[in-house]
Amino acid sequence: MVAYYDTASQRVHVYFGDKTQRVMDLSLVRHEQGCLSFLAAGGPGLPIYRLTHQLLPTNVLHNAGRSDTQSRRRQ
Repeated sequence: MVAYYDTASQRVHVYFGDKTQRVMDLSLVRHEQGCLSFLAAGGPGLPIYRLTHQLLPTNVLHNAGRSDTQSRRRQ
C-alpha cells in the first residue's frame, strides 16, 4: 500500500499493491495542532475508512534512531 497526500486537493490517495489494485481517496475532515484526520466512505452499507496522521516533535524524531543504551548514557 502506498499513500500520497495531495496538498492542493487536501486528499490522501491510497494505492493498494495487492491483486485488487484498488485506489481510494480520503478527504481531510479535521485539522488540529499537528494532527490531520482523513475520511473515506463508499456509500450505504460499505465500510468507512479513517486515516489519522500526527506530526511528532522534532526531538522525538531525532532520538528515534538511537538505541536504548545510547539514550541511557546521555541521562
